[in-house]
Amino acid sequence: MRNGIATGALVLALVLAAGTASAQSRGRGGGGGRGGQPSQGASSSTTQGTLGSGPGRSVSGAPSGKYRLQPLNLHRESLGTDAFAAAARARMRNGDCAGALDDFDLALQSTTDPTLYRDRGLCHERLGDPYPAIDDFREYVTDAPDAADAEGIRQRLARLEMDVYKHSSESTDSPEPSGGSGASGSTVSAGATVTIGGQPKRDAMEEVEHDHDEMSSSLRGGTGFGLAPFFSEQKWNTPGSSFGDSTTWSEAVGLQLRYSVSRGSAFILEGGWILFNSTDVATISGFSSQLGYELRVPLDAPDDNQFLFGLGVGFDYLVLTPKDVSQSGTNAAIFVPDVRAGWRHMLTTSVGLDLTLGLGITGKALATNGFLEGTPGTSSPPVEIVAANLGVVWGM
Repeated sequence: MRNGIATGALVLALVLAAGTASAQSRGRGGGGGRGGQPSQGASSSTTQGTLGSGPGRSVSGAPSGKYRLQPLNLHRESLGTDAFAAAARARMRNGDCAGALDDFDLALQSTTDPTLYRDRGLCHERLGDPYPAIDDFREYVTDAPDAADAEGIRQRLARLEMDVYKHSSESTDSPEPSGGSGASGSTVSAGATVTIGGQPKRDAMEEVEHDHDEMSSSLRGGTGFGLAPFFSEQKWNTPGSSFGDSTTWSEAVGLQLRYSVSRGSAFILEGGWILFNSTDVATISGFSSQLGYELRVPLDAPDDNQFLFGLGVGFDYLVLTPKDVSQSGTNAAIFVPDVRAGWRHMLTTSVGLDLTLGLGITGKALATNGFLEGTPGTSSPPVEIVAANLGVVWGM
């Protein structure tokens, strides 16, 4: 009898323990309604906890260490890089190379785009800083050896190295012929991929076309046409005249057409209207022209400043009209050999300011008694003409 009671007590204890464990398991699983199924309130709470709670929250709202929902970050750091690069190139096009350098530096902090090195090098070259320009050009031709403008950059690099180091570096930056190999085991295939040791290094960058390359201007290193409106103040040193004699001063305005045949020379053709200072006796005016040849010598690396020297032959046709209508007028055709020297300063990529002094001489010009030599069979003494010329030139 006692053994039966003990056995029944043991079975009852086991049943109670199993029921308690099952209840605790259901309690940790979220509780529920009758029959062990989740109640409607629990289901709603679960849905809200999953979809409506913030990242990293469990169903009950407590932090969960196992699952954390992270927000999707759509921001691209390259957007800032593109903005700096665009701003730098805009400043470069507007001639503000000093300001563009700061934006290029910021852009290159988060990108390895070789065209940024190329453009920053052009800015350094334009500002007369050859050493950083050399570094940037070397970086560009190394990273983008197959670019369409790589050969032009190599020529710039060689010219800067000759100016600074008096010799050009070995052509290790240039690509080797297709199928060849260098000392470092690098090869360049017929395609656009540069490989080192059989592994692709990077694709050659496509050319980023400049709005305008400064050295292609006909006023710098390029060839082509140019236009220059000009103003000239002239002093005619006639025999017996004084420096302050207003009748021997004239002004001319006109337009110059030029064609650069090389980096350092150009042919010029100009025409304009000349007017002598008015007098109480007569008015003298006429047509002025010149055909000449100009030499220019760069004074700095980007050709922002140039020394000018020119030779030419001018032709003036002057008409004297007396203010006394009872008197007849006269005219004269004058050939004036001319020599000029001066300075050009480039204001932008293709716009420059010219300041020159000219000296000419003519055998038939102003006479002391009649202003124009009008006596047949007589000769006029030589007359020197000193001119100060101001022009604004546009390269095309």
